[in-house]
Amino acid sequence: MMDTRFRLFKDYSSNKETRIDAYKKEIIISLSTIGFNSETIKKILNSFDNIPGSDHILGAIKFLTELTDKKSICEDYYLHSDYIAEYYCTISNLGFFAVAYYYNDYATLFAATFSALSHAIPLKRLNELDKIAAVALFLQIIFHYDAIVKNPEIIASGISVFLLGALDIMVGRKNKENFGPSFHVAWHLAAAFALYKFNHALIEMTANDIHAISTAAL
Repeated sequence: MMDTRFRLFKDYSSNKETRIDAYKKEIIISLSTIGFNSETIKKILNSFDNIPGSDHILGAIKFLTELTDKKSICEDYYLHSDYIAEYYCTISNLGFFAVAYYYNDYATLFAATFSALSHAIPLKRLNELDKIAAVALFLQIIFHYDAIVKNPEIIASGISVFLLGALDIMVGRKNKENFGPSFHVAWHLAAAFALYKFNHALIEMTANDIHAISTAAL
């Protein structure tokens, strides 16, 4: 009878020892890539050897430490810093943090945090959280579509963000040796500027609405 149970992790083998070895190999590759030295990795892995269910624990660690997909890499890792994988892509998130702080925009703060983390630590799970945060931010913008319609400059900023994003995916990531992270950094800065214009428009709309209500009441 075929086993139809849901499996979160790829089942390398029905043999526990073989499965553990496969998990360890992938964990070693991932931790080495993000800067752990071999001695530290060895201590981490050895600490699970005598724990019941060690294969499940190692499977979970393997899942959490899976590296970012190659197609999502925007910059050569650890080229400018020993602690930040994609240096310029990480620090270019400062624009998002500035907008989030100035306008108390928690959706932008959420997106900025996971964007910075996913570039600083090249793990697939962080990259996925970055994408979720970006979608949440996009939905917030769409929810306030009236602000966009009334402010053509926001539309113009959005178009520039879209074009830079397309160039980053189609040109920048395929030619990192020529362009480096230039397109992705430019995309971050353009997106931060677009969010600045969007938040400013929301505040102006709110102020106008309050003024209209006050005038009507008087």
